[in-house]
Amino acid sequence: ADYRKMIAELVEMFGPRNEHTLLALPGLASIYSKQERWEECRDLAMRVGKGLSDLLGPSHIQSVNAMNSYGVCLMGAGQLEDAQQQFLASLNGIKGDDGIKATFVRTAVQINLGHVYASLGKWDSLEALTPEIRTAGDKLLKASSDALGEVELIEGRLLAARGDAGAARIKLQSGV
Repeated sequence: ADYRKMIAELVEMFGPRNEHTLLALPGLASIYSKQERWEECRDLAMRVGKGLSDLLGPSHIQSVNAMNSYGVCLMGAGQLEDAQQQFLASLNGIKGDDGIKATFVRTAVQINLGHVYASLGKWDSLEALTPEIRTAGDKLLKASSDALGEVELIEGRLLAARGDAGAARIKLQSGV
């Protein structure tokens, strides 16, 4: 309730399409996600992503990050094909940007896409994506051990699907 009150105050002070307001809204979408309130999460994340894309441009890192959040909401709602398309569009939005923020966002999108591929049984697509995730994960390891854990989970899911239960178990345990 306190977070919603803060959002209402931001809307009142700056308006609903102001950058400050839009940048505060992903926190509320994240709360909805953790509560598995997928419809509210999806609607809010889509509104934020569109608003930031209109305001800052579709390739701005904040816009791409917001659209990644939208994809997470779609994934949580079970709309895996839509989530896949959203993650692919998000990746296209940050091509060529090798800054640390872009690397973090790109890796998050790739990890989410990897989970979608695994859930859809698109093992060849996951296998093609895994080296990119690994490269970025290794680069980010100094900044975030969470990135490497997610890479291990993705690789473990791929190994399990390919029938290598022993290697999959090791990867999955190291990813936890």
